[in-house]
Amino acid sequence: RCKAEKIENVRVLRADTLFAVLYLLPESSVENFHLLFPDPWPKRRHQLRRIFTRHFLDAVAAALEQHGVLCVATDQLDYFHKIERISRAHL
Repeated sequence: RCKAEKIENVRVLRADTLFAVLYLLPESSVENFHLLFPDPWPKRRHQLRRIFTRHFLDAVAAALEQHGVLCVATDQLDYFHKIERISRAHL
């Protein structure tokens, strides 16, 4: 759709998110980062697979411009609280 509309400031990438943020995004190169409804991995034994970790947040912070914005959306309340705790600790 972006191609048809001739929108040139959008990139679509199908890759592991953490890998992409760590190795493909230059430092201070992203104005807005949107993480929309990441898999909450609700079972306790799977929670280590969640994307939103301190390591991930460090990588996103490095990729964001000085006044860049990270937007996260989830419909899972416990995951929201976990994201909130990680984010507050990062400030």
